[in-house]
Amino acid sequence: MTWLESGDAALEAEFTPEGGRENPFLHMGLHLAIREQVATDRPAGIAAVHAELARRHGGAHAAEHAMIEPLAQTLWEAQRSDQTPDEQAYLERLRRL
Repeated sequence: MTWLESGDAALEAEFTPEGGRENPFLHMGLHLAIREQVATDRPAGIAAVHAELARRHGGAHAAEHAMIEPLAQTLWEAQRSDQTPDEQAYLERLRRL
């Protein structure tokens, strides 16, 4: 059974770094965010970065997996500093992959 099928257990579960459990809902949300970014090419240039990563990593899904950590880091920094995400820093992280 997946977390999507687990009903109340999913609502009550704690996904903390200390517990060593990745949050599957955050993971899916980051995939969706990347797909939206690529579809709209926002920030400008991300569609080309994604295409190159997909070529190198063997597909779009694998490219998204490579892109998740830079996206999460960028969002975390923005939240911590109470600023909008730095699109240029995000693109630079992606280009270094």
